[in-house]
Amino acid sequence: MTKICGYIMMLVAAGMIVAVGQSMLTMPRMKKIAALSGGAILTLTVLSPLVNLNLDEISLKLDTIDGQSLEQMQEETTKNVNDIIKRTTEAYILDKATEVGAVISVEVTIATAEEGYGYPYSATIAGVVSAEQKKTLSDCLSRELGIPEQRQVWKTI
Repeated sequence: MTKICGYIMMLVAAGMIVAVGQSMLTMPRMKKIAALSGGAILTLTVLSPLVNLNLDEISLKLDTIDGQSLEQMQEETTKNVNDIIKRTTEAYILDKATEVGAVISVEVTIATAEEGYGYPYSATIAGVVSAEQKKTLSDCLSRELGIPEQRQVWKTI
């Protein structure tokens, strides 16, 4: 972070020096020369971190990323996305239950499609619900979330 702050300060200082230098000149020909020189100074300032760049170190770090670690990163990303889908689906079902006046707990199971994305596959709902509340929630799960009645497990507490 210190290096980034130093770099930004260097850019600001170079810009200020160029601006002050150009503002002090009055002759048009000198202003053009100053503008060209100032542009060169700013370009060198922007590119200055490349001087200290260690390409061998970068190459070694890139070599450590092999197919297995990329596969692990993809698996971790898929798991994280599936966790988000699970939590969001459970929150949605709980909201719908609250709307109909039911107090429940819910556990959603996520399945993975052939294309690799996750989707809500089944739901286990536990609580005390009336027949009407159960019908309303069951219809909602089928229609809005694609969880058919066969994959809905209802438990009475």
